[in-house]
Amino acid sequence: MQHTNEKIQAAIRMLRVDGHVVEIQLLGDEGTWFDIDHRMRISWKEMHDLADGIYSLTELEDLFVRRRIMEAGERPDIFADQLLREGSLYFEIGYPDVFPQGLTDKCLGYLNAKEDLDRQRRNFELIEQHTGQPVPDVFSPEPALSRERAACEAFLNTYRDYLDQRRIRKAANSGGK
Repeated sequence: MQHTNEKIQAAIRMLRVDGHVVEIQLLGDEGTWFDIDHRMRISWKEMHDLADGIYSLTELEDLFVRRRIMEAGERPDIFADQLLREGSLYFEIGYPDVFPQGLTDKCLGYLNAKEDLDRQRRNFELIEQHTGQPVPDVFSPEPALSRERAACEAFLNTYRDYLDQRRIRKAANSGGK
């Protein structure tokens, strides 16, 4: 076990020598993660793989981006909530501009549209329980469902754009390396 911890510490030192900010984050059931430059989070295993030379930092960033996009697509509601909490955490530790306002707005817009749709569905269920009859088709949840889908798509597209722009800025800052 000591050998593994030494590898992790060596990877952290290597990143810091290269000018990167590395912060260890203990995330309960999710285990130990490492926040790199306040822009990406890598797992304990990925940090170990970095120390072993299996991955470069660029390759880990690609893995991070793919993981985030997959998470966002699988459960956008949970991901949006997580993204807002993450932004709040960065704000609290002194990095208020980690996520652009447009991304935060799309995230909130999607969560609000989802909440409206969920509330409408619950109301229909309550009406059916109370009256013992189905809600007439004239009271369709389709408009709320369409708004929720559009807001979700806008949120996911804005998030993908944010990741693409971040990659472009990183490449420009590193001279295309």
